[in-house]
Amino acid sequence: MGKTLRLFFLFLGICTLFLIFSFRTEVVAFFHGASENISNFFTRRGQCTTFIPFSADAEISAKEGIYVYSRYPFNDQSVLIIDAGSFDGIEEGTPVFAGERIILGKVKLVREKRSEVETIFNSDWRNSVAIGERRVKASLRGGVPPTLEFIPRDMEINVGDAVLSVSPDFPMNSFIGEVEEIDLSPDGVWKVATVRVPYNWEMIDMVFTEKKL
Repeated sequence: MGKTLRLFFLFLGICTLFLIFSFRTEVVAFFHGASENISNFFTRRGQCTTFIPFSADAEISAKEGIYVYSRYPFNDQSVLIIDAGSFDGIEEGTPVFAGERIILGKVKLVREKRSEVETIFNSDWRNSVAIGERRVKASLRGGVPPTLEFIPRDMEINVGDAVLSVSPDFPMNSFIGEVEEIDLSPDGVWKVATVRVPYNWEMIDMVFTEKKL
């Protein structure tokens, strides 16, 4: 009888360990899948090529997604209306991103619960930038597509070079796009180039801001 009882408890212990191990495996798999789904969610919503968490800069808090009001079927890319305002801590001049440090524009007008964003596709937009590894200086002029102006003619730039913001209005080296086509200005003094952005304007329904702590 005693031997039978010991065997019974041994069997019960083995079954218990098996159930605990199986449960732990399922929990780990669940949270791993949830993490991937959250990452994919932000990639889809922001419509950027990749999702990378914002840098842990001491002056900057976590990324916050903000919905964009639709103006369908109108296609005015110069301005966006976003679902956040002064009540949410938005201020005039707040940088607005399409994805991880990918500049889309900045807040121009703030109301209590919504704000107007001037985008890089606005013809009034001007932004100091650096091009490629040589960090060739230029001026970004808004438009569809945005255009790089005042590039020194003797400086080498190439199609595919990264265009980064060096304006104090944005975090240093925020990404704008890539050089798409290169030409000379009408007077032949400067190089000019168009910029290809890494997102589809038509698909953007959420943008992001960096809020200072």
